[in-house]
Amino acid sequence: MTLPEEEEIKTYSLLVDKLRAKLKDYMRGVTEDFKGSLRSLKLPQSKNINPSDETEYPIISVDGGSGFIPLADKLVAFIAAIAIIDNGKAYERIIADPEVIIQPEKMLDGEFMDSVDTEREALLLKHAREVIEKRQPRLLLIDGPLIPRPEYAGEYLYQLKAFLEIAEKLKTNVVGFVKRPQSKYIEEFEKSRFQDRPILSAFLDVNQACPWPPRLRRSERIGRNIKYTYIRLLEPPSSGVFRCDFPDYMSDEEILETLKYLVVTSDPRKGIPAMIAKADEEVRISKKLIVDLFKECFETIITEIDPKLWGPLAPRWGEILW
Repeated sequence: MTLPEEEEIKTYSLLVDKLRAKLKDYMRGVTEDFKGSLRSLKLPQSKNINPSDETEYPIISVDGGSGFIPLADKLVAFIAAIAIIDNGKAYERIIADPEVIIQPEKMLDGEFMDSVDTEREALLLKHAREVIEKRQPRLLLIDGPLIPRPEYAGEYLYQLKAFLEIAEKLKTNVVGFVKRPQSKYIEEFEKSRFQDRPILSAFLDVNQACPWPPRLRRSERIGRNIKYTYIRLLEPPSSGVFRCDFPDYMSDEEILETLKYLVVTSDPRKGIPAMIAKADEEVRISKKLIVDLFKECFETIITEIDPKLWGPLAPRWGEILW
């Protein structure tokens, strides 16, 4: 039996009202919990960072990208990495050879996607190492952490150690820029259940770094210390707080000069430094790009094979990619 249109609308509106009320209750609860948590916290020493673009050229930014095609019986992934080189007058690009990764039998989709993330980050670090060996820049920006995430292992750790060793040998200043930090590193905040980023967003002014001087965090997985600090690059209500990781061989003065460069080149709306945003944009493998590439390749090879053999090449979700 089809319900009258008015009754359908009434039922829908009631559902929306209930959802709205639940969401408001949640938001009020989180806000009160957060406000109470802040009362007992002590902010570490911070430092105002004045903009400066006096960093020596060339400056290099390296980022990685990945994408997936859901075929009938498995996922196919692509990973890539790019280095953007700014010599003060123009940009140059160096790309790593992209890789195609096939989902192994019996590996779940989520597990496969996690493994691809690790391989993408390993490719990024390998590419960064090769680029600094060739170009020996004064400053290299990595889109991602230098403190290894717990879920990253294997080839990633090998490439991270190799990258830091060659960077130290060449005396290259390096910063790992973490756009969405989920870390709880600051000792003064240990009793709070909130992560460092939201807490600092409540305390810091724009262009303030905290803690200062940067603190050391030991990573036994790579056998060395990494320095870190957070910096706010956007006005409230955006959280606008990012973590910056540095090799332990960099002095606080060198870290300060790097932060000044990040401040002067950060986007006023997104907060991301220009070189990192540029590398991210040019290496991104969007869903639209994947669909367009799949259609183009499919239309080329369908003339070469029997239509009955297209099965493995059919998208997992049918007409979504057609």
